Amino acid sequence: MMNPASRWNSAFESMWVKAEINMRWYIIEIEFFKKKVKRLNCN
Repeated sequence: MMNPASRWNSAFESMWVKAEINMRWYIIEIEFFKKKVKRLNCN
């Protein structure tokens, strides 16, 4: 049986991992958007 502290830690870790993944996707999408805008401005 897991003690509450370790269960809390694992919940926090999974939350952190999700946040990190979301942040990475957010950055990737921003870069993609910037490139698209740059391409539109060139035409």
